[in-house]
Amino acid sequence: MKKLALILVSLIIASTLLLAGCVKNQTTTSTSASGTATTTSADTILTLTNGTKSVSYTLADLQALPSISGWGGMSTMHGNVASTQLKGVAMSTLLKAVGGMTDKESLVVTAKDNYTRTLTYDQVVNGNFPVYDLSGNSVTPAVKPVLCIVYEESGAELDSDEGPIKIGILTAQNQLTGGDNWVKELCNIQVVPAQ
Repeated sequence: MKKLALILVSLIIASTLLLAGCVKNQTTTSTSASGTATTTSADTILTLTNGTKSVSYTLADLQALPSISGWGGMSTMHGNVASTQLKGVAMSTLLKAVGGMTDKESLVVTAKDNYTRTLTYDQVVNGNFPVYDLSGNSVTPAVKPVLCIVYEESGAELDSDEGPIKIGILTAQNQLTGGDNWVKELCNIQVVPAQ
């Protein structure tokens, strides 16, 4: 009985630590011109890891990076979602900060609720996603799909049900990608060996 209780407590602690990794504070120390050290703290919303390299971002950090915008929409088993204007950061831009990704690696993206999705090198780098029209028919992409971290939709920041950031795929207007590749409330991205 004591072993079972210890195992349960250990699982609860491990789960709490895993969830805490998605909501943490980032502390930055800088030195002013006068030589005084200044420490500031801001909420980290995304952590990107590749091996021993790890970079944390606030929403402001992401918005300061070169942005990409275009049309994006998803097809789900509950019905199609119309394409809308999205703005964010291309995944390729973020990956540069941790040394990129090889064709022997995959990308594991995790949401705040621990939902995970694994994306292949071909999807991340080459934009190789199935594309559909608004009727759900498979079509040839009018533009190469681009995987990105979305922080703005139709000119506004994402609402709390979706964001503050999510994985999205930019395509052409009125073209959709599978909703299973879109991850709302994104908090963690990890480059891992491909399976």
